Amino acid sequence: MLRFLFGVLLPLVAWFVEKKTHICAQTFFDPLPGPIYSVLWLTIPASNAWILLARPEHRRGLGVLCGMAQVVAVVYTLWFLPLTLLSLVAIPFAGLGLCSLSPLLALPFCLTGLRSVSQTSRPPGRWLGVLLALLLMLLSALPAVMTYAGLQLARNPASRSRGLSWLRSYGDQQTLLEACYNQAGWTKSPLAMVICMGSPPPALEVRELFFRAYGTAFNDFPPPLSARRFLEDTEDLMVVDDPDQGLEKVGGRSLGLSLQQSNLAARVDSTGSTAQWNWDLTFANHDSGNREARCQVLLPPGAVACGAVLWVHEKPRQALIASRGKARLAYEAVVSKQRDPLLVTTHG
Repeated sequence: MLRFLFGVLLPLVAWFVEKKTHICAQTFFDPLPGPIYSVLWLTIPASNAWILLARPEHRRGLGVLCGMAQVVAVVYTLWFLPLTLLSLVAIPFAGLGLCSLSPLLALPFCLTGLRSVSQTSRPPGRWLGVLLALLLMLLSALPAVMTYAGLQLARNPASRSRGLSWLRSYGDQQTLLEACYNQAGWTKSPLAMVICMGSPPPALEVRELFFRAYGTAFNDFPPPLSARRFLEDTEDLMVVDDPDQGLEKVGGRSLGLSLQQSNLAARVDSTGSTAQWNWDLTFANHDSGNREARCQVLLPPGAVACGAVLWVHEKPRQALIASRGKARLAYEAVVSKQRDPLLVTTHG
């Protein structure tokens, strides 16, 4: 009964909850960053279920599966060890502790799985499974290790050129994108954590290196999954901090926001050879907290912005024209009061 509860049912529930909500990935780090990690995780319930249900003549390959499950349970237990005490408190809150506690609770049953099988019919292959699981984990961690090795080289001015070349050739763009959002993508690999000396590089520095490496701004791509703290098509679980709010740069994509409507109307004066364009943008906030919509508008040659209107609670508010410094100070003052400001300024 205990083997079924802690060795089969709990790991399956934890896997399903994490894949459905990504609650651990959004709060701490992503324990299932790829399909290989999901397959490795599922060896835990699969091996214990096989031990409980299969007849002795149907246990060929069980030794390999149990060896893989033992490695996975040990590695994940060590991985989640700093969160163990916190997980005991976090279980009532949306099952946050399920993923971090299930490897620890399943570990005794994984280690003693083959001992429960009779000595005469005990299947071989345990050490083959151990080596196979270790090899799959190393291969899965290789992209993060290569990426952060190149990133550490690129951060050093003396080896920047070599580091950028390394990132283009061997780096993983998704891992680097997560670092641009100050996410813990580096924790996919303990080796990458060692390379970073236990601390990921600053997000602003990684954003610059991302552009230097790929020639494209990081915010041209959708934010990574680890940066999304709300469920798709549902209300979010918690309010997300926006580190780029109120800054001079557009920064990362603000989570929970979308452009709901865009209308462009023009009035052309053929006599004066001028044209006036009115662009109405409507943004929708799907998050429970306040969000800042940011964008860059590329104007045609000779064009200027001559005015702006912000609609607040269906009431229009005309923008005032001021010097760049005064406008920035006024905007930051309003943002600090959690009100609804609008700032239109030049870039560069």
